Amino acid sequence: MMRNKMFTLTLAGATLLSVACLKERLSTDAEAMSAEQTAYKINAAPPFGTLVDSAVYRIRGLASIAGGPAMEVTGNSTAENQQIQQWSWFPNNGQKWRLIKTDATYYKLVNLTSGKCLKSPSSTSGDILQQGTDNGTDSQRWAIAYTGTGNNFTLTNKATGMKMVIDPDSSTPGSKIRQKSTVSGTQDRFEFHNLEFNNPVNNNGRPDPFVAQKDGFYYFLSTKGNRISITKTADMSLLAIAPETTVWTPPSGTDHSGSIWAPELFFLSGKWYIYFAAADPNVADSHHMFVLENSSSDPTTGTWTFKGRIFDTTDQWAIDGTVLTIGSTNYFVWSGWENSSTKYKQYLYIAQMSNPWTITGSRVLISSPTNNWERYEPSGNLGAGVNEGPIALQKDASSPVFIIYSGSRYSSDNYCLAQIQLKSGGNPLIGSDWINKKQVFVRNDANGVYGPGHNGFFTSSYTDPDGVAKTENWFIYHARNVANTSNGERRPRMQKLTWNADGSANFGTAVANSTKLAVPIGE
Repeated sequence: MMRNKMFTLTLAGATLLSVACLKERLSTDAEAMSAEQTAYKINAAPPFGTLVDSAVYRIRGLASIAGGPAMEVTGNSTAENQQIQQWSWFPNNGQKWRLIKTDATYYKLVNLTSGKCLKSPSSTSGDILQQGTDNGTDSQRWAIAYTGTGNNFTLTNKATGMKMVIDPDSSTPGSKIRQKSTVSGTQDRFEFHNLEFNNPVNNNGRPDPFVAQKDGFYYFLSTKGNRISITKTADMSLLAIAPETTVWTPPSGTDHSGSIWAPELFFLSGKWYIYFAAADPNVADSHHMFVLENSSSDPTTGTWTFKGRIFDTTDQWAIDGTVLTIGSTNYFVWSGWENSSTKYKQYLYIAQMSNPWTITGSRVLISSPTNNWERYEPSGNLGAGVNEGPIALQKDASSPVFIIYSGSRYSSDNYCLAQIQLKSGGNPLIGSDWINKKQVFVRNDANGVYGPGHNGFFTSSYTDPDGVAKTENWFIYHARNVANTSNGERRPRMQKLTWNADGSANFGTAVANSTKLAVPIGE
């Protein structure tokens, strides 16, 4: 079985730069670029307590927030005056509500199945709310007030002044949604979860995005340059407003004190490990790979212990290390130089691991940047070539093993994702057993996506009330949204992937910032 980064996703004229990847050029460099700011539309999740006009929401009572029932039109009906209740989340469109602002104070809530509005049926406290054809009356208008916590709100009807409540206040499917003049406890508090999102999922630069997942939480990491931070969230669409914790800052005066790039997080043998590239700030071209260890169940807590450098016998410049697990054997895969005389040309190497912080045996070359699409520099000219950011991917245990990686210089608009495949029955330590190299995800000028690459993977799943398990597979990557801005912010974006008949991933095309996407199914 393949763990963590190798997801089994059933739940998986030549020009050389004078420096290498230069990933330490972070968001502050690009925020001063007026051209990028002018072209960019803010799309990431807004702060808690912000309602988005015309967004589609799932609405849950406070007692039902932890995966409980949602407010729905009973029976997913289109009938006039059909009553409102809460029921187990399937989901269907009868459980989804479009929020539309009608003036400076009030909203209407339109059911997606029926197109009818949530309404007060009378002036009697305790009556069950209904749906009705939009007639513009005050009985269908609602003032929505933020409670100050999460995305929880109260709703007050304009016509009656009464609150929308769950009565009885419980997480039991079938409890009715009523109007009441007197409220007890928190029965009038409802969580609004936006069921759509736009890319990017964070408006700030978060290059080299990576996601680990365990026990119902996602752990997001990216290049910070001077530290390692982890963002913990249960909902990837809300990444921008999830708390970020700095878990490790390097000491000064060491070979790993600066230019910390592309950290990746794995749970191996009962402990967490972070693999990261770092350099001696006083020595040019000194990047190597290093390892941290934490025995806490939650990687945002506990103590991270520095385990040292992870290297093969050549001990060459190395970045972007990752772990591939096949059966019970772990392999380390990374991007590196052949030697200093050919520096800035980056290859992919693999070596077996004897434990999570030690390589055993010699490195094996598994990919060289030989194609033109692997050799673009930001100028548009061809350079030495770059293969970097490897990550393993497998649909299921009976499907082929792939390494997805990034080709060309990261600062080029032609930076892209590509694949190599371990042939059936192949040995990962034999270079020629890695076959079928090709591009899989590229720039999309029409959609304003440039230099898409350096990705991670995650799954989203849930089991519906009928016991049917449903799973989606997603990838997260960085890209710029303005062409020819080599030091522009690389913001994280995510999209759902599908599978081809041969077991390879179909990444589709890079979507525009204006494209509304459904949130992962587990949300």
